Amino acid sequence: MDLNNIQYKTSVPVEKPVVDVFEEYIVELKIPSYIPDGAKHKIFKAIIHQLVELNKDISEPDIYRFMYHVNSGRAVPPMDKRKLDTLIDFNIKEIRNNPDYSYSNYIKRCVHFNSNCSLPGQLKRAISSKLNGKMKNNESIEKIQLAKELMVKEGIKPTIKGIARITGLDRNTVRKNFNKPLNDLSKEVDKINEEYCIQGYYNTAISISGSINTHEQEVNKEFGKPRNIDLSTMDFYQNHTGSLGY
Repeated sequence: MDLNNIQYKTSVPVEKPVVDVFEEYIVELKIPSYIPDGAKHKIFKAIIHQLVELNKDISEPDIYRFMYHVNSGRAVPPMDKRKLDTLIDFNIKEIRNNPDYSYSNYIKRCVHFNSNCSLPGQLKRAISSKLNGKMKNNESIEKIQLAKELMVKEGIKPTIKGIARITGLDRNTVRKNFNKPLNDLSKEVDKINEEYCIQGYYNTAISISGSINTHEQEVNKEFGKPRNIDLSTMDFYQNHTGSLGY
């Protein structure tokens, strides 16, 4: 496998031209920009499991190659080669030789972009933030509405203080959303699709693989912006070919 074609995120089909909202559990390969001592084993294990889950046909030598590049480019200081080889070997066996193994660390995503959409990462993050904010707001509104219905049913006048106590929401949130209807996500999504299609951000010439390959270059929300790993540079790998049987 060409390491530059590694899949970093579950490909989710999106019928709308730019973006849509629906619940999907995915795998996302996240590579921190800085991997310090004390965190290497945990992070490297997660990377290996994500890598194999997303790229099921990846060969063992390519797993080693990928992890060598991650270790040399992100770990400070890099993990000792023998320790790294042992870690990689142990996790490969756990994944591929254990009949009871199944990947379980899926993450829920609700905002998904069409793979043919040419929106830059900054705009995608802004749209995701906006839509996720409206979904979170709807959760608060639903809690408030249910609490009001419960209080009325029990003959109690709904108050901001009472609803805050029942829902666990802070009073400011209850006050802002006390009489607010649910956000119409379908309408908001249609509006965004129309707006960005008009601006020419839907490009059928962009391939799915191209969309996937740019994912690792985007801002990693959890770990910060990753430094570039030049997977085409084989100097580090060539110094460690012995363990790969090449």
